[in-house]
Amino acid sequence: MILTTSCNFFLGKFSFPKLCLNNFLWICFLLVLINGNVFGEGIFDIGNPKIKPFSRADYLAHRQNWSVCQSPKNGNMYFANSKGLLEYDGSRWRLFASNQTLRSVLVDRKGRIFTGALGEFGEWKRNEKGDLKYNSLKAKIGGKEFKEESIWNIVETEDGILFQSFAFAYLYISDGSIKPLKVPSNIHFFNNVFGDLFVPGIDNGVFRLKKGVFEEIPDSKAFFKNHAYAALLASDEKDKQLWVGTSKGVFKQTKDGFLPLNAELNAMLNKYKLNKAVKIKDGWYAFGTLLNGILICNEKGEVKYHLNKNNGLGNNTVLALNVDAEGNLWAGLDNGISLIQLANPLKFYQDISGDIGAVYDGVVFQNHLYIGSNHGLFVKEGDKFVLVPNTQGQVWQLNVFEGQLICGHNDGTFLIDNKQAKKISDVTGGWVTKQLDKNTLLQGTYTRMVLFRKDGAGKWTFSKIIENSPESVKEIEIEKNNTVWIKRVPNQILKLQLTNDYDLVKNRTFFEFPNVSYVNISYFQNQLLATTSSNVYRFDLARKKFLLENSFPRQQSVVKFFKSGNKEALALNSNGLLSTWKQNKLYQASYFDSKSFIDGSEQIKALNEEHLMFCLEEGFAIGNYRQLFNFEQDKIVKEGFGDGAMVSGFFLENSSELNQNFEIGKDKAFTFSNKNKAIGFWFKPNSYSQSAQFSYKLEGLNNNWSAYQTENFKVFNSLSAGKYTLFLKANFSDKISTFQFEILPPWYWNGWSKIGYFLMFLGLVYLLNFLHERRLKKHQEKLEELHRQRVEHKQQEIVMLRNEQLEKDIIRKSEELANSTMVLIKKNELLSQIKEEVTDKVKEKSDSILRLIEKNISTNSDWKVFESNFNQVHESFLKKLQQDFPMLSHGDLKLAAYLRMNLSTKEIAQLLNITARSVELKRYRLRKKLNITSDENLNDLMMRI
Repeated sequence: MILTTSCNFFLGKFSFPKLCLNNFLWICFLLVLINGNVFGEGIFDIGNPKIKPFSRADYLAHRQNWSVCQSPKNGNMYFANSKGLLEYDGSRWRLFASNQTLRSVLVDRKGRIFTGALGEFGEWKRNEKGDLKYNSLKAKIGGKEFKEESIWNIVETEDGILFQSFAFAYLYISDGSIKPLKVPSNIHFFNNVFGDLFVPGIDNGVFRLKKGVFEEIPDSKAFFKNHAYAALLASDEKDKQLWVGTSKGVFKQTKDGFLPLNAELNAMLNKYKLNKAVKIKDGWYAFGTLLNGILICNEKGEVKYHLNKNNGLGNNTVLALNVDAEGNLWAGLDNGISLIQLANPLKFYQDISGDIGAVYDGVVFQNHLYIGSNHGLFVKEGDKFVLVPNTQGQVWQLNVFEGQLICGHNDGTFLIDNKQAKKISDVTGGWVTKQLDKNTLLQGTYTRMVLFRKDGAGKWTFSKIIENSPESVKEIEIEKNNTVWIKRVPNQILKLQLTNDYDLVKNRTFFEFPNVSYVNISYFQNQLLATTSSNVYRFDLARKKFLLENSFPRQQSVVKFFKSGNKEALALNSNGLLSTWKQNKLYQASYFDSKSFIDGSEQIKALNEEHLMFCLEEGFAIGNYRQLFNFEQDKIVKEGFGDGAMVSGFFLENSSELNQNFEIGKDKAFTFSNKNKAIGFWFKPNSYSQSAQFSYKLEGLNNNWSAYQTENFKVFNSLSAGKYTLFLKANFSDKISTFQFEILPPWYWNGWSKIGYFLMFLGLVYLLNFLHERRLKKHQEKLEELHRQRVEHKQQEIVMLRNEQLEKDIIRKSEELANSTMVLIKKNELLSQIKEEVTDKVKEKSDSILRLIEKNISTNSDWKVFESNFNQVHESFLKKLQQDFPMLSHGDLKLAAYLRMNLSTKEIAQLLNITARSVELKRYRLRKKLNITSDENLNDLMMRI
């Protein structure tokens, strides 16, 4: 950009001749500028694509992988392994065993999977569970010779699927039949180049197959007479040249015949034994060797990357190569599988030897790349890093201030110039350095905060230790008005107010963040941000406290914020996810995992406006900021299996028979029995170039997104009957996929059972109503019976009361009768005594007196009163006695009444005014009339009547 602008400026102002004659110095300056710019670009030309190796322990099969391809339907990768067919969906490996070593594999445009082996080839088809089952096609081939041949290559053509060995070729056409091809000789591998099929004949030139006829490429037989073929490739669309890879290198077809592509490349391929080759993208090619890994070249044959076991490749013997839909390179190796993430915009420098160690910081200074690690300060020279003399030990920070490079070191602070280090401070542990003003630097160390100021020559020199400064300061952020924010302990932030000359701390304010494992501070756009293990906070100047900031995704915890080259905020999350904001839109990328960065010393450094350095546990990575986040949304994603993540299958922990795996686009809802207490779902990412983590929510159970997890599955326990929708997303994409399923109710709660329950309910209601009515009826009867009993009881009580009253009346009458009787007896007794006295003493008047006494002794009126009272007491005793014994006289009735009252003979004699002898005589006569014997008691008889 600088070069173009400069050229336009100069050429617009001056004519070319005048420029040549009069502005030679400007030309020199322009050349220097050009050279400087080119040299500057070379600073970042370091590192390799990220390599992700897979060993036998990862995919659980044989070490050798002979062929590799990708399905255009579901995006899964397939490998022809010595133990069977391997399937990888980005998070899960599955092996479908074979009784033979598979030598080749192909997935055609329809998603059909074909493999070849010794005397065998066929198709793999999915069953109802989503597992692959092999169907052999060899029965359609006649001839015994085929049994000794291995199918090393499978190619999709317009006419069908082509299976080939070194001696035979068969075309599997659409009607299901097998058509043999007559090959010109023993052949190597068929290759589809510019829409035509080419095949090298072993020691017999190169042939093109056209309309069933093999045509020899001119001059190929003579030129490649002593070559062993490896691959045929197509150059870019502009030239449309045929490239032939052999044991002696790569040769391109021209009008003048076949010419070497690049002498240096061919020498390496001849030495390392070229075995496989693929076109990666326009202008880029990959060559796999038998002895020394993979060479990645441009269209001129210039080697850009040499990948082998020394820089991360799983094995140096390459048996197969394939490029996936994103542009990543897959290598089937003699021992393992390796994924070369060419679609990853980062280039990684891995310290395989361990000489550099963990990288803590980096900087571009004086057109050199410096990195600081726990082993010292290193500068890039060529393709290697060289230790700067006298800087062995822990380097904490590298920063350029006013055109001078400051190195914070375990032993103090160094000023770096021309790859040399000059110590300017002995205060140990230069953790962090910030610029206060044009002439002053503030540094946090192991012990105190210190100041650096410029000397007379304008060089940074140590000034002093700040008085009253806190100890062990690892993070510093500068605010205006001499305000400094620092982080000291894991969960505490301290605000300091310095004096105008920065020599003294005059005020401190502490802010605590309880229950967090870390807290970091960052300053962006006049806003102080604090990141903790759970949330992001911003400092509110008006309220003078930290407030929760809700504008960041809550599924990940932000470790720290960094500044990109364009001063835009760049967030690093605890799971390795990177986030940035551009025009208020969130962009995310996931090229690291949670263990990539140095815990507690995470660092992302802007080396210039475009390039970022990521300091890692094992080396570092450099990438272009715009490519990293793909702001133009030009990521290559194969149509058919989309972006983000998806559910790739389910499993039931208690029943492996119902486990199922899905093809892409499964949109039907699945049903599960309620007997399944635990249902698990497999997740797969639709990208092989990013480190996938998954977040989910289950609508119908919980509407909150989960935290991102590296596990590629989730198990839900004890789900109740009902319909559910599982939402899934990956950390590198905002695309959300869904999976619908239903938990069926138990057998006793289905449609028929509900009808039965309804009928039973109606019957129960009827029964309950019937029982209720019967109970009411019984209750009514009981109440009526109880009422009747109560009435009877009341009546009995009335009768009893009446009887009691009658008894009381009888008793009272008896008492009255007894009293009246006693009164009569006493009266008669008194009158008898008076009579006797009168008879003895008053002779002359005795008759009148005696008559008076006689008249009052016992009269009929007394008897009537007695009889009335007697009948009330003894219930008409006299009447009954008179009815039963009508012969009784009036005197007999009186005697019977007196006997009823249990009066003695003497008392009766007084009442009757007769002698006792007369009373006995009356008793005798009464006994006769009543006809009772002498044994019976007359009184008892009177009581019984």
